[in-house]
Amino acid sequence: MKTSDPLNNILTRRIWPHRAALILVIGFFFYVLSYLVSDYIGSENFLSKFFKDFGIALIIAMIIAFTLERLIHETLLKEVHDALEMMRKGADVLEGATELGIEDIFARHDPSGRKRWERRVKKVIENQLAKGSGEILISCVAAPEFFRQDTEIGATLWQGFTSKETKCILRVLLLCPLSPWTERRIDCEPGHPTLSDIHAATQFLLLLKEKAGDKVRFNCYDFPPTAFLIITDECIFIESYPMLKVAEGEGPIGGKTPMVVVRKDTNTYKRWAGHFEYIWTQCSKDYETAHLKDS
Repeated sequence: MKTSDPLNNILTRRIWPHRAALILVIGFFFYVLSYLVSDYIGSENFLSKFFKDFGIALIIAMIIAFTLERLIHETLLKEVHDALEMMRKGADVLEGATELGIEDIFARHDPSGRKRWERRVKKVIENQLAKGSGEILISCVAAPEFFRQDTEIGATLWQGFTSKETKCILRVLLLCPLSPWTERRIDCEPGHPTLSDIHAATQFLLLLKEKAGDKVRFNCYDFPPTAFLIITDECIFIESYPMLKVAEGEGPIGGKTPMVVVRKDTNTYKRWAGHFEYIWTQCSKDYETAHLKDS
């Protein structure tokens, strides 16, 4: 049996028209009564004129009320319908996100999304470092937000892994600077410092490894970059890497691409964590070994 939406019923229920109809009937009653009274005491009598004017006033008022109510009611119904439709679509999105274990979504290249993303990533990294064990896995092209000491996330990584208290491991996959896929990437994002970002990330990780020892490991991969990944024991951040040509000075090819945060207890987490391990073991080499002269 189909049931109606209680919220829709509450917002659109017409609770007063029957009362207005009663007042309209009363108006007709006084109007007719004025003629009956005038037959006995005369049409110019005050009481007769009062009943007539009062009846006409009630009739006109209720006609206007019904007209306005109808117009307002139809407008309200449309607004309520639109609002409920938006709520339904939002509920569908939330239901899908819940089923997949998605906890958050933002575009890190958008100013508003970037601040929220930085806060969330920094917090997750701090949680893993505070735990003192486990791993932080990062797969990227260069991730300049992570591998510079003058950024909040970079400073967090530096402070965390140079501390003797943590046994946490950092493993990083960087795009190989000599890979043909790096050349393709540079060609796709002209004016963007792709190669210099890779070299800057390398220098940061080399210095961090000097301080932290084997807690920091980084490989380079000669493989098309498919996604930017940040993985901890808590969750995974996933952002796709599209391949397309952008105009000069438009920044990285990813642009305002959605990044999602997914819980650990999901198939999505397991698959992308497995993806990282596959690239690490099958499609990458230790950076220092592969680029000893550069190092």
